[in-house]
Amino acid sequence: MTRGPLEIEWDCGDITLIDANTDWTLRVSSERWIDPFAGRSPRELAILEHEVGLWLRFDVEDEDPLAPLVGRRLSWVEDQHNEVGELVGLMFDFEELRMQAYVLEGEIAIRLVNAGD
Repeated sequence: MTRGPLEIEWDCGDITLIDANTDWTLRVSSERWIDPFAGRSPRELAILEHEVGLWLRFDVEDEDPLAPLVGRRLSWVEDQHNEVGELVGLMFDFEELRMQAYVLEGEIAIRLVNAGD
């Protein structure tokens, strides 16, 4: 499982950004993730990292848990809603591998599951 905002760039160049709202629902947009602390000094970043933690943008590498998805074709996406109809999760089917994105303790959690599980 990985945690934090997820930005997916599709082969066509489109972006899907998945993040958590403050009410623990899912936010999906077509905008790139913007680092809210960009331009801060190294000292300020060290303080912020200690106080609240920091997210960093990085590409998926071979050892990343999401690496098995790279190059797979997306077959379908299913919304997951809570009891009042708010979006709280998404299930992506990439051929035989599925990726679930959901809110866990106020952050996006991503887990991969085999389609048969």
